[in-house]
Amino acid sequence: MNNNRIELNSCYVCEKPVFPEDKTAKKRINGVDSTRHLWHRIPNSGIYFHHLEEAKEFCLKVITRYKDDSNDYVVLESREILEDIKRLEKIGA
Repeated sequence: MNNNRIELNSCYVCEKPVFPEDKTAKKRINGVDSTRHLWHRIPNSGIYFHHLEEAKEFCLKVITRYKDDSNDYVVLESREILEDIKRLEKIGA
């Protein structure tokens, strides 16, 4: 892992660093803009994932289930999250 990466801030879900290359989502909490890693929550799941493997498994299920509707927002977002998870796995995050 590259220890020279510059941390932007901490994720409000896992409290780990968020780096510029991470895909993120923003949320306003108590009047403050907060950031989380995008992979923590897959759209329309109602679930926050705390482990990459769980998020990856869920994304794969969503993509498989809705493969006929490749333009669906949830499928597109799941593909983007899966892409980021693969990147994180490569760097050992």
